[in-house]
Amino acid sequence: MPASPSLSTLEELLRGMLRIRAFEDVAETSRPDAAAAPPIAGQEAVPVGVCAHLRPGDHLTATHRGHGQTLAGLLGQAAGAHGAMHTAVGAAHGAKLQGKDGVTVCFFGDAALHPGPFLESLNWARVYALPVLFVCEDGPWSLDAASEGASVRAVAMGVPAEQVDASDVLAVHALAGRLVAQLRGGAGPCLLHARNYRGAACAPAGRETDAIARACARYLALGGSAQALQRIERQALQQARRALADALPAPQAALHRVAELAAAVRPLWN
Repeated sequence: MPASPSLSTLEELLRGMLRIRAFEDVAETSRPDAAAAPPIAGQEAVPVGVCAHLRPGDHLTATHRGHGQTLAGLLGQAAGAHGAMHTAVGAAHGAKLQGKDGVTVCFFGDAALHPGPFLESLNWARVYALPVLFVCEDGPWSLDAASEGASVRAVAMGVPAEQVDASDVLAVHALAGRLVAQLRGGAGPCLLHARNYRGAACAPAGRETDAIARACARYLALGGSAQALQRIERQALQQARRALADALPAPQAALHRVAELAAAVRPLWN
């Protein structure tokens, strides 16, 4: 964690995390009969802390929990469980061949450590010194939960790896910033190993694992006000509700121009 984190920086990170939380809450309550996206409540620190350092021209790939990364400001996304790793490495290699200086971030979970694409992607990125930041969101449920998992395997492949507490957004932000800066400087691929707990039931007794709760406590300790936190949370909820309202047309307007547009499409076989 930075020695003297900026209150304004933490406020922006909180804004991003609360936006993700509001999206999940609104999406779940608006369609209780529909299958919801896999939740990431409590795990918002990693996508927000990492994506804060991305800029136009960068790329990333996400997992099936990718809505968190998307709302954190992703500029490119290829969803998938394991195949996204190959996509990330391919995007980074293509950018390098074109002389571009962007970086690629590849998010994946601990379950992706066992299939071949993980080691294949690490090896390819290392051999060609590609600017890829591999981000492992490691929960306690996999077979590797008691080991160093992703970190050990990355180092064995010659790719530097560092661990961070996934519920500490300031720590994630600081480490990701340093690693992304190294990538932009041509240092080659690296891995950020974020250790988390998906839910309080699997966390050590007495430990706060909700990233937003920890960030809010830190914000108040740094001199932020409870009123400011309430305002940020209210704005995030309003944005989520407005996005939902804009996305769903009124029933009578849902088919507007559909027939006209369909008639304008010429079949490929004509």
